[in-house]
Amino acid sequence: MAIMGMNLMMLYTEDTYEIEDYPYFGYMRGRYSADEIKEVVAYGNMIGIETVPCIQTLGHLAQYIRWGEAGAFAENANVLLPGEERTYEFIEECIKTISENIFRLWDVTSAMISSSVGSRSRRRSTPCLRGICLTS
Repeated sequence: MAIMGMNLMMLYTEDTYEIEDYPYFGYMRGRYSADEIKEVVAYGNMIGIETVPCIQTLGHLAQYIRWGEAGAFAENANVLLPGEERTYEFIEECIKTISENIFRLWDVTSAMISSSVGSRSRRRSTPCLRGICLTS
């Protein structure tokens, strides 16, 4: 990447990082440990590439939802239920994990937060932020 003039890698993580209170988040997916994240970022920094984490907050979470831990706040097999309080508690834990651990470990100041919403009717009726940049 660096040889081609690129200096930023946005690492799409979906459910492949650890969240302390959600043991099935990233289960059987090869989720990144804190040490592995640190190694990826250190290597990128060594060759002049900043690594920015990209996380999902509502959609593209089929691998997590399938284990049942999110069953009470899933809209369907791929998407968490917008408007459900437990969904926002979960999202808050995702952001907390990014803020407290990833920023510190990744030595970066931004994260890409994506929120895809499931059904079309909910997209029209649920306030939803898409592609927010979270900065420390």
